[in-house]
Formats: sequence, C-alpha cells, structure tokens
Amino acid sequence: MSRKSTSKYRKAQAQARAEAHEQFLNDVPRERATEQTIEMLPVNELRLADYQRETKQKRAAAIASKFDVAKLGMLVVSRRDGQLFLIDGQHRAAALKMVGYSHTSCIVLHGLTYEQEAEYFSTQRENTSPLSQFSLFKAGIEAQDPVCIAIQEIAQKHGFEIRATSRDFKYISAIHALKTVIAAYGHDVLDSTLRLIKETWHGDKNTTKREYIVGVADFVNRFGEASFVKRMQQANLSALWREYLKNTTFYSRASSDPAMRKAFCLAILTEYNKGLKASKRFVLEG
Repeated sequence: MSRKSTSKYRKAQAQARAEAHEQFLNDVPRERATEQTIEMLPVNELRLADYQRETKQKRAAAIASKFDVAKLGMLVVSRRDGQLFLIDGQHRAAALKMVGYSHTSCIVLHGLTYEQEAEYFSTQRENTSPLSQFSLFKAGIEAQDPVCIAIQEIAQKHGFEIRATSRDFKYISAIHALKTVIAAYGHDVLDSTLRLIKETWHGDKNTTKREYIVGVADFVNRFGEASFVKRMQQANLSALWREYLKNTTFYSRASSDPAMRKAFCLAILTEYNKGLKASKRFVLEG
C-alpha cells in the first residue's frame, strides 16, 4: 500500500472512530443537570415537603446541645414555585432554630419538579458511606480526643493494636466495645480487661471480639480480677459461647447494651464456677 493510500486509510479509520464515539455519546442517557447556587437563607422560611421524614425533636435537641457551627455543613434546598423546600438537613435546621440562628448557608437547587425533589431525596445517600469506627478512631487520635488516646495507650501497653479488622490476636477492631468499657466502667477496668484477655487466651483471635471485651469488663467491674486467669485458661470457649447465646435474646445486641454485657458475664461465670464449692462460687446479682 502506498504512503498516500495509507494516509487515506488512517484518516478513514479516525473518522470512523470519531463517528462511533459521537454515536456512543448520543446513546448514553444524559444525567439531569440542575442549576445550583449557594445562598444565605432565613431558617424560618425553609419548608418540608410531604416526602420528608417527620422531624424528631429529640434528635434536633441532641444536635443543638452540642452545636458546633464548624460541623454544620450546608443544608440542601430546592427553590420551587417561589418557596424553599428542605431536601437534606431538616434536623440541623431545627437545631439552628433552637440555638437562635436566623439564617444559614444552603446549597440551592433550581428547576426541580416535586417528583424530581422526591427522587433526589431518596437517592442522595447512594454515593456516600458512613465513617467506620476505625476511621472515627484515627480521626480522634489526630484530634487528641482523650478517650481515643487512652484506648490506644492501654492497648499498646498490653501488646495490642487498634486495626480496622482483627485477623490476628494482637489486632483489636472492636473499637465501640473499647469505648463502651471506658464509658461504663472507666480506664482501670479497660486496663485490667485487656491484660486478663492476653494472659488468659493469648493467641486466640476470637477472644478479642466485642463480646469478650465487654463481658470480661463486666466481670472485672463486679468481682475484680479474682482468679480469672487460673480459672478461665482451661475454660471451654465453645461452651462459653453457647451459654452466652442462651443468655441473650438478640445475638446482634450492641456492646453498649448492658443486657449484652451481663449475658456474656453470666456465661463467663458458668465456666468460672465449674468445679467450685457453692461457698466459693460467684453469683451475678442485678
């Protein structure tokens, strides 16, 4: 093929590719585009459409009680038929009223119909995900949060690391459980809890789960360290877990639930008391 013919062939190929690409673009559904502005709007003029949830005053009051304008973000509003409809931020708006703000910055969407607003409301969280406990913990460390700092120091003291997943005994991912222990029982109980877990079940990664952490903490809070290591080193962990499931109504109870902590503590007691005379057994009260 001559150089001239080659050049024509390449131009034809390029033209064909360009036409195919143009056809592809024409076939792709266009996303709805809206005009957006950022405006300072009067809080009292922000309305709720029928697709919105009912405003929970308790939730709004909780925001107001710890109000921080730096964490407010911007409310999302639709300007429709001369009125302002809240799409995102109704509880923040209610909190703003509670703390006395008259105006707030908003992202304002223009040109949406009522139906498009409702669709926006129902799909606005599709591309977002909540922060994980590990992400919040890391942020807390950087912000010098005293609880996060205390957890990290106590964990490191006993050879543990706070991680997003606990694939090894030395990694603890049950961050909410660690925070629960400090909140419910204090720093000393968390310190004793992690030391007892390490000395008793070193190497068994199942024993750094949330149930063990809060259950052991509840035991320590009630009975002290007693002879925990000696008695529990030989405990049948499968039997302990089965006993726990017998004692709790919901397997998925949160570690902040006192009933969950008590249920696992009771399971520990069942194993702890095996072989002991009645006079030496611990009894869980309350």
